[in-house]
Amino acid sequence: MSLAAEPAATVAEQRLAARILLRRHEADLGDAAAGVLRTVQQYSERAHAEDRRPGDLFRAWLAAMRAEQFEVGKRLADELQQQHPDSAEWRFVDVARGGARALGVAGVEACRDGLDDLPAEYSAMLAGAQLEAGLLPAAVATADAGLARAPGLVVVRRIAAVAYHSCVLGSPSGGADRGDWVRRRDAQLDWLERQPGLADSQRAKLREMREVR
Repeated sequence: MSLAAEPAATVAEQRLAARILLRRHEADLGDAAAGVLRTVQQYSERAHAEDRRPGDLFRAWLAAMRAEQFEVGKRLADELQQQHPDSAEWRFVDVARGGARALGVAGVEACRDGLDDLPAEYSAMLAGAQLEAGLLPAAVATADAGLARAPGLVVVRRIAAVAYHSCVLGSPSGGADRGDWVRRRDAQLDWLERQPGLADSQRAKLREMREVR
């Protein structure tokens, strides 16, 4: 990793470092997360400027979105569409932005085709589509898998909270099952509320969910 930070680092070294750092970010890195994402974006944009591989621009986009730099993410997504419109990376971004929403679960599942390094965001997208389709057990299983891989991603924690909240609502009041789902949901709400930059509107939604016992 230290080689990638050297002035003489090659594109290949920085590309590998960006891939490793993105996977590390999926763990809960706390205060170090923002710096890691900045580094990933810098390395990836430099690599793309050198040899125009769509995967580099894709990783830069992922880093920007994880950092909630949404204007930067839009710019990178637009560049990916313009420069690599037939790439698997653009198809994934298009689905993530809602381009295949009408296709439901099948549309989300198809967006993984051609990607050799599937990001953890996929599990959140799939769980969301499963919830919309009324496939609650499948959505819970997908959310569980997402949490096991990427407990440091806001989108993963958020969709898990929604899936578990749906189970709370679907369980008899006062029952043991309901209490278990409340605890699982609240663990996600606790984590989300600790994140910096949480908007008041988002905090209000989390409180509204927590009030359901």
